Order: sequence, then structure tokens, then C-alpha cells
Amino acid sequence: MVEKNIRNIFLEYPEVIYGLTNIAYSEYANTYKSALVFAVPYGEQLTIETYSEEKFEKGIQDAKKVLEKILAQLQKCLMKIKRNIIFHLLRKTTR
Repeated sequence: MVEKNIRNIFLEYPEVIYGLTNIAYSEYANTYKSALVFAVPYGEQLTIETYSEEKFEKGIQDAKKVLEKILAQLQKCLMKIKRNIIFHLLRKTTR
């Protein structure tokens, strides 16, 4: 269910690459087994001929907007799952 919900979020952004990775090498390995990673493209591919500071900055700002939308959706999804888990745990302990 969690994986399906996350997949559905990323289906809205076909230009974004995402996946889960093992983080055994990380300082967080004792707390987490894996991490969700994703990459948001900057938009227009600039060449030496087409480069300008304005276009470069616009690409960064556009990517940041997409990133913020994805993060908000992920946070909402994960908080909903967390609330459901807590609800079910509380329900089991009150029986």
C-alpha cells in the first residue's frame, strides 16, 4: 500500500526519476533500512550557445517548485499512513 501510494505520486511527474536504495553504508543505517531517492530535472538543457544566468536560475527555480510539490504530497501520504498505524495500534491495545 505504501509503495503503491508513493508510485502514484511519482506517476504525476514522469520526468522525475525515483527509487528505493539500501543505506547500509549510511550513518542512518541503524535507524532506517532504505531511503527513497529522486531526481528532478532542471528543465531546458542549456548549451554554451543557449546559456544565460536567467535561464539557468529559471531551471533551478522550476525544479524547486516541482520538488516542493512532491515533498508535500509525500509528507501528506506518509502522515496519513502513520495516523492509520497509530489508530490500529491503539485499537488493538484497548480491546
